[in-house]
Amino acid sequence: MATIGEGVEAEVVARLAARGLTLATAESSTGGLVGHRLAAVPGASAVLAGGIAAYADAAKSALLGVPPELIAR
Repeated sequence: MATIGEGVEAEVVARLAARGLTLATAESSTGGLVGHRLAAVPGASAVLAGGIAAYADAAKSALLGVPPELIAR
């Protein structure tokens, strides 16, 4: 496990690796920040499958299948 002071990102990567799990992100308001911070952790490539930063409404619908009605709400 990550030690204190390495940050939550390192802890997430360590816990995923320990369990043999992977993670993908779909981000909007963060503009990809979550994926960026995870990718900066050494060894993240073993657990980070990738991510999409769909900021524009059209991208949210086209890339992630978010219904336009939901976005409008």
